[in-house]
Amino acid sequence: MRCSRASPEERTAELEQELVTLQRQLEYQDSKMHKALDEEAAVLFREPRPLKDSFWFDEDDDDPMTHDVEGENFDEDDITSMAHGKLDELREYRHYARIVAWEMPLLSSGGHVLSPDLGLTPAQELKLKKLAGARYNPEKDEIKMSCESFDHQAQNKRYLRDQANKLIEAAKPKFPVEWRMTEERRRELDQIRARSVAKDLKVGEKGKLIDGSAVVQAVLSEPAPERSGAREAVPEMQQQSENAFDEVSPATGPTGLRPCILR
Repeated sequence: MRCSRASPEERTAELEQELVTLQRQLEYQDSKMHKALDEEAAVLFREPRPLKDSFWFDEDDDDPMTHDVEGENFDEDDITSMAHGKLDELREYRHYARIVAWEMPLLSSGGHVLSPDLGLTPAQELKLKKLAGARYNPEKDEIKMSCESFDHQAQNKRYLRDQANKLIEAAKPKFPVEWRMTEERRRELDQIRARSVAKDLKVGEKGKLIDGSAVVQAVLSEPAPERSGAREAVPEMQQQSENAFDEVSPATGPTGLRPCILR
């Protein structure tokens, strides 16, 4: 028995036929699967018919929400979320009203009056007013300062408080600590004075110590030298200027204006 072998052309035709058949089967299965998914999605996402007896039913509304409100079943036994928000607002108002009526008056029992006394002497108060400059109002006897350098009101208040404290501290005199007279400093000064006196005594023994008061008295006791009537020669320009000033009236001055004396 002899088997016949197909030619290459016949084999190619058979493969193409098989490929066409396989493609048709795949397309059929794909369309069938999509149809099944569409049917399931229609069942899952199908909108229920609106309930005419519901509170939310409206004939003019094409899509009334009568079955599900805000993700929960609405049993017609509650109010809306907007109404709940309004009730919360009223509760907050009443809470603060009770605080104002019953708790705020109790704060006055623990309060105290702030005195404007800063512990300054009259001289220190005058210095404070001078340091304040144009910010001081003499009619109301007050210093007014403002600040808008920061974003928040609390920061501006803190800055003004610091500036006020600096003004008060600057108005108070500050005596250096090293200038304070202590027992150790007093002993040191006594030693310095004792050394100075001993040094002056040694110089006085040698005759080199000069008495300033004696020198002044000696100069004052000498007779004043007699001046001769001859006048010293002066340059021609200087003589002319002196003559010009001699001709000026002492009441009006060289320009005809009365002199002004600054005191």
